[in-house]
Order: sequence, then structure tokens, then C-alpha cells
Amino acid sequence: MATTLEVVQEKIKKLEQQAEALIAKQASSVIEKIRDLMERHDLTVADTRQCAARITA
Repeated sequence: MATTLEVVQEKIKKLEQQAEALIAKQASSVIEKIRDLMERHDLTVADTRQCAARITA
């Protein structure tokens, strides 16, 4: 049975959806780690903005 273009496109679509789900899961994990570190070191978003402002100035 020959693979048709439609079959290949459907497989690509499913793989792209799986990739997007994995990317979202990884991003969520990274954000959770950042929040944990910020809480552990008693940092706020304002603290990070202030630090970034000093670095870019």
C-alpha cells in the first residue's frame, strides 16, 4: 500500500501537536522552577525588573 500525501500530512499534523504539547509542558516546568527559586530567595518580579534595569543600563 502506497503512502499518500494526505496520510503523511496527517502524521505531520499529529507530530506537530505532540511537539507543541511537549513544549508547553517544558515551559510550565521551567516557570514552576523559577517561581520556587524566587520564593526560596524571597524575590519578587519587581526585584528581577530592578536587576534587569541595572544590567541593561
